[in-house]
Amino acid sequence: MSSSQSRYPLQTVIEGDSVVILTKGQADTINDIFESQKKKIADAKTELLLKDSLLKAKDSLLKATYYRTSGHEQLRADYISALFFLDYVENWIYARAKEGAWLYYSYDSNWIEAVDLSEYKVRKNDQTGDIFFYRAETCPPEDKKKNDYPRRGWEKEVILPNRPKINKL
Repeated sequence: MSSSQSRYPLQTVIEGDSVVILTKGQADTINDIFESQKKKIADAKTELLLKDSLLKAKDSLLKATYYRTSGHEQLRADYISALFFLDYVENWIYARAKEGAWLYYSYDSNWIEAVDLSEYKVRKNDQTGDIFFYRAETCPPEDKKKNDYPRRGWEKEVILPNRPKINKL
């Protein structure tokens, strides 16, 4: 290295501007540093964009999972409520049937309704299949002696075209 090269970089003023004079090696080193810094900045921006997009995807996935989970929880709660309601309806139907009620579906109210027949005697005509409801005090004397409930297979005694269809629960 000569003594003239060791004096570089030189700083001088030309027409009011500060100017630095470098050797080619010094300029190449500075340019390499600038390129290295530009690459690091570009890599950092790319990494930042990648991390940002990953965070957005993670947030979206968490939201979707939350809504799906809460949807499943609501569906499960609705299912359990339906089971409790079904159990209640089933117990209500059995209780009304044991009490001797006449159960039917009301299309006006959309409910299963029960008519209390505890004060009535229910009798059938074996020929026609007609079913009669008598108040207990007005029931014919011969019918008062009969059982309070029909015996098993009673519907088979009704002549065929008029035979009622029995649905067993």
